[in-house]
Amino acid sequence: MRATQGEVLISDGQPIKALYSSACGGRTANVEDVWPWDYTPYLRSVRDDAGEGTTAYCSLSANFRWREEWDADAFLAMIRQYGAVENPASSNLGGELLDVRVDKRSRCGRVQDLGISTSHGDISFHGDRTRWVLRRPGTNAILRSSFFKIGVIRGDGGRTRKVVATGGGNGHGIGMCQWGAMGMARAGIEYRDILAHYYKSTRLMRI
Repeated sequence: MRATQGEVLISDGQPIKALYSSACGGRTANVEDVWPWDYTPYLRSVRDDAGEGTTAYCSLSANFRWREEWDADAFLAMIRQYGAVENPASSNLGGELLDVRVDKRSRCGRVQDLGISTSHGDISFHGDRTRWVLRRPGTNAILRSSFFKIGVIRGDGGRTRKVVATGGGNGHGIGMCQWGAMGMARAGIEYRDILAHYYKSTRLMRI
């Protein structure tokens, strides 16, 4: 648009790295909690709503909330196929699936450590790369986000039958939430305020 032609978002005198994702699921992420980056003052975790008790702006997205389910055998086969790049030991993972759990979360609620236990031992995956290990059932598409809960459903005798993940958002969650920005715009919020919400400690400069 002509009205914004030449405008650049600046932090500490330099153009920012304006990261963004499709939908944050209700809260964006600190960059260092997702990727091995240094602290970046404008890539901080922020709520994606107008305040406590209000609906998230990105609830417009079809990926605001989602659910995935795997049979136990299919889950282990997936870990062996896709997990080796992240943890080579997973290519030989065998035995009966006992448990799948989140062992650690970041300050913004995203999975940092994912633990998997079988009768042959334990294995773990870390950070946003868990999405590359957990593929959506019936496809090779990565998990929508690392903002999820996960657990097992047990059958007779306590044996694991299924693994279920429920989560929110689509993408890494850093910086601007695209669906959230759309929701804010539809609520009448001006673009400068939208940018200031998602990119803290920045200012617009015309060059």
